[in-house]
Amino acid sequence: MAQFLKLALPKMVVSPTPAAPNLRIHTRERRYWVENIESMRRLLLAHGAPFEFTPGRSETLLATVYVDTPEGTWSQGISPVKFRIRSYEDPDLWWFELKRRVAAVVDKWRRPVAATALGGLLTGANRPELIEHFTDGQPLLPLFGTRYYRTAFQWLDGLRVTVDRNITFHEVGRDAPYQFKQQFGHLEGYVIEVKAEGVWPMWLAEELYESHINEFSKSKRALLALRGTS
Repeated sequence: MAQFLKLALPKMVVSPTPAAPNLRIHTRERRYWVENIESMRRLLLAHGAPFEFTPGRSETLLATVYVDTPEGTWSQGISPVKFRIRSYEDPDLWWFELKRRVAAVVDKWRRPVAATALGGLLTGANRPELIEHFTDGQPLLPLFGTRYYRTAFQWLDGLRVTVDRNITFHEVGRDAPYQFKQQFGHLEGYVIEVKAEGVWPMWLAEELYESHINEFSKSKRALLALRGTS
């Protein structure tokens, strides 16, 4: 940021290769919305420097497209498994993510995908078994997109804290490469995400508790805005 200077998934039957590694993430995750970030900003900087996705830049522009089956597997509350694709300032490389959350426990599978292969991955006939399992063979179609600036902090003990700002919600083209179109919502303030494999450090837990901030979901807020109910 510029201001900052076991839930087991079914076995994935795809052999990892250097060009397309399979990544699994299992962690505890909490998300919060705050209006003022200064107290948290000072605290995070006191314990470490931001992680740089791009060398020399502490803040990264993320573009995320949330996708779902025609019947609304997760957007209609049928299943807790969520699907999305994400780009980190690289229009040629995206990450497909399959994410399941139960309370604070998150199990996520990620796979890098070239922009030219997105359409085949989401709607093609030769998709990975894991995607077929959770979609019941249905295609994945874009629902909406979010765009925001992220500053990330991470430590060797597995703790990771991200801060997102200038969050906007957009309509998305129906076909690959799923271009962002008209903006239909904007979120003031900041969203903080805390991800940890173990117990949170006391310095962070105390700050979150004393700030009396509320848990938050960007995708749920975007769905409400899209439906005109926010």
